[in-house]
Amino acid sequence: MNPNESGIAGFSQLDLRAQAEALLSKGDEKGISARDPQELIRELKLHHIELELQNKELKRCQSQLESTRERYIDLYFHAPIGYASLTAEGSIDELNFMAADHLELTRQELLHASFGELLTPSSRERFQAHLARTFSSGELQKCDVVARLPDGGQTHLRLTSVMVKGNEDTPARSRTIVMDINDEQHAERERVALQDQLRQAHKMEALGRLVSGIAHDFNNLLTLIIGYSKLAMNQLPSSNPFFAHAQQINKAGHHASELIDQLLAFSRERAPSPTRMVLNETIRDIESMLRRVTGDDIEFNLSLDEALGETCFDAAQFKQVLMNLVINACEAMPQGGRLTVRTRNIQLHERAAARLNIEPGPFVLVEVEDTGYGIPEEVVSRVFDSNFTTKSSDKTHGFGLATSQGILRQHRGVIDVVSQSDKGTSFLIYAPRIDAARAEESPAPTPTILLVEDQTDLRQLATMVLSTAGYRVLSASSPAEGVEIAELHPGALDLILTDVTMPGMNGRQLAERVLKTHPNTHVLYISGHDHESVCRERGIDLDAPFLEKPFTPERLVEIVSALIEPPLNAPTPSFDPSSDHTPPPG
Repeated sequence: MNPNESGIAGFSQLDLRAQAEALLSKGDEKGISARDPQELIRELKLHHIELELQNKELKRCQSQLESTRERYIDLYFHAPIGYASLTAEGSIDELNFMAADHLELTRQELLHASFGELLTPSSRERFQAHLARTFSSGELQKCDVVARLPDGGQTHLRLTSVMVKGNEDTPARSRTIVMDINDEQHAERERVALQDQLRQAHKMEALGRLVSGIAHDFNNLLTLIIGYSKLAMNQLPSSNPFFAHAQQINKAGHHASELIDQLLAFSRERAPSPTRMVLNETIRDIESMLRRVTGDDIEFNLSLDEALGETCFDAAQFKQVLMNLVINACEAMPQGGRLTVRTRNIQLHERAAARLNIEPGPFVLVEVEDTGYGIPEEVVSRVFDSNFTTKSSDKTHGFGLATSQGILRQHRGVIDVVSQSDKGTSFLIYAPRIDAARAEESPAPTPTILLVEDQTDLRQLATMVLSTAGYRVLSASSPAEGVEIAELHPGALDLILTDVTMPGMNGRQLAERVLKTHPNTHVLYISGHDHESVCRERGIDLDAPFLEKPFTPERLVEIVSALIEPPLNAPTPSFDPSSDHTPPPG
């Protein structure tokens, strides 16, 4: 050491000697002796004071270092960016609270854990390669990984690492910044989805031009086919066998012309032009096209309510929406299944309307139901998102559910979905009904009967008998379906006609549920069991109207007419006694 340096910051050896001499002189009342022993003692005292001063300075520096270290530790552990120290094997040697928060675990749970084991299998391979590059190159390395969270979810992280060299006691470490990039990933997915939508829009635009061009040529050919077949029909007597051939050619030409119109409507991009319509008619217009879409492996059924009210809708856009839902349903049934399109009138009350974010009131309901693989519960809430799809790029058709939902919103309606994995899906189209007020003003409404019977043949027979007698029959195959029909029915129910013994809910329980919303409704129980025993068993009043099976059609009409007013101008039902429609007891 330089004799002028003390080894303590801020003090030289000369400074310490000067301070020591000053303190010694101050404390030596007798002065300094010139003798050698006294000089030696003085020298020893000086060294002693120097050591005390050095010790004091060392303690001060140590205190400063401790304070600095505490500030550094606090800054490290509470930094708004995740930090971790990793070994060459990927073990977590140290990390701060933000890094632990990104992984949704505590710091204690993560210390000495393998970072790679926290990642998905594909990310684990990328991480190991990233770690190897960090230790081999000694340069800054970056890597994006996906970590698994304790609740089963995933999080996207970006690792920025650099190697810190070690020594004999401490091996080398990777100092790693851990960043949450979920927002960045979400923005990237949205960008890709928007690009896909734009690309799809260009494809649809090109398809529209192609269809338009092809349709023009086809219409020219169809004009010749229809025209010449009509000329042939005019020149042939109807008894000529070739007349029927020409008639079939003419009919096929008209059907082909309708298909061309539907293709043009599907590909056309234009502003909506709503008109008053009954959606049943529009559905029947494209029924043949829907059947072609479903193919031979899927059973296609229509169940259209003939009393369906009017709505105000753009016919071409409704066809687009319905076609899109049918195509989606078909793709959910690759091995075949059953697809049903049904319509009915409903009344949405405030609670149901609030859930769907529309105004309450009368609506027309179009349901597209399939028996496909269904939609997982965690996905159902996202099916109408603009960037949501379950299809690969080679299976994308037309436009998606988001566009369909947008069309319904333009018409003050909505699309709802009810689905269960492996049990099928129902898409429900709600369109505002515009003839409800006129229907409510009808002076003599047809008496309405809610029929709940789980035996199909008996339910069909009772429906036929009562409909023939002039009643309006709302039939249900289960108590749950009966309750739902009653809740959605916009008008009054005059009679509940229900079997007593059914799975899930008996007739009395069903009647109690329905009477909460329709308190003035009569109830008629039917059963194949003994009247007295079944009433006692099910808690039904013995004086309640009751019809035992088997019964004749005349007896059914007689009992119903005694409970509610028969329809005005109702036809007199005629039942052939030679045909036995009486069902077996059950």
